[in-house]
Amino acid sequence: MSLLKKFALPFLLSGLSLQAFEPSCFYDYGYPPPLETGAELGDLFVDAEWLFLKPAVDQLYFAEKGIFPHPTVTIPPVEAHKEAPHFRWDSGVRAFVGYSLPLDQWAIQLSYIYYHTHASHQIKGEGSSEPDRENSYIVPVLAQTFVDFAGENNYKAASQWNWNLNVLDVDLSRISYFNRAFYIRPNAGFRVLWSHQKFQTTYSNLPSNPRNLGLSFDTRNSNGFNAFGVKAGIDTLWNLGLGGFSFFGNFDWSLLTGDLKLRQAFTETEIQTGIEFVSPLKAKNNLRSMKQMLHGAFGIEWETSFDCESIFLVVKAGWEQFYFPNFNQLTGRVVEGEELEPKIAIPYSVQGDMGLYGFSFGATLIF
Repeated sequence: MSLLKKFALPFLLSGLSLQAFEPSCFYDYGYPPPLETGAELGDLFVDAEWLFLKPAVDQLYFAEKGIFPHPTVTIPPVEAHKEAPHFRWDSGVRAFVGYSLPLDQWAIQLSYIYYHTHASHQIKGEGSSEPDRENSYIVPVLAQTFVDFAGENNYKAASQWNWNLNVLDVDLSRISYFNRAFYIRPNAGFRVLWSHQKFQTTYSNLPSNPRNLGLSFDTRNSNGFNAFGVKAGIDTLWNLGLGGFSFFGNFDWSLLTGDLKLRQAFTETEIQTGIEFVSPLKAKNNLRSMKQMLHGAFGIEWETSFDCESIFLVVKAGWEQFYFPNFNQLTGRVVEGEELEPKIAIPYSVQGDMGLYGFSFGATLIF
């Protein structure tokens, strides 16, 4: 027993300790693989991300509000500014799945983005016949009509806007290493986009007809763009060498061709009687259009591995921006004519850029 304690047990314990701490993973290239290789380490990689974004839209005004120095003065106002809906932060999702091809560092990837957002805002103007009191006023923008600013009347304008965005990408990519700490992943492919926005405005208590009855003026605008085109981009990663942390920066650009469908309708109704003072007017315009989409993102990620580095998990957080030049196209109508004359609705075009900016949080699994 003493010999066993003296020789056998230390030998057995040493064997167990060597077995416990002996590396069980071997690499044919002599060192552990660099971070985020994906296509060379496994056959499949999947990703899920939560997007928290806020829209920015040019030329989405629904009214102009200002102040007259005197209720009987019709000169340009002392102060005036245009009103737009108040945009808000909303959630979206992005998911992709990729597969490594039996080629050197090549991979194919399918990704999808869904985002829905909405905005609203309403304002009120006050009129007064008192000489020493300023008069605020409201002029409808998308459906202008004659308005008498004098008198004790309240003018109201309200707007509601929503936007649905769907983006589907298919691209082919290849990883290129500059060193163990930095790599780039150029990619190219195809993009399909579905974009649809609605913009509804209501103007009420406008005393603008021969019988001086209050009016309600409703407008309904929509913009639909379904498009297909090419996409190109580049993803970058810089390994910090600090416990699996890295910086990433991605950029892509696409040129899309598709059908742009514009719809616009409005109705002017007497509030007291419900009689339509101006018959409902509708406008449709179908165009073949070409537009661009740009996207950029940067942030930080952390990677770890399981099962002898056969499974990798990447957790990331970043800041993203999407830019859609000239995506906001709406059809408006200016109503011209004096009180006792027939009114004419003259169409005009509203154009502006659209964008999204905000945060992304997600995880990628490589196996």
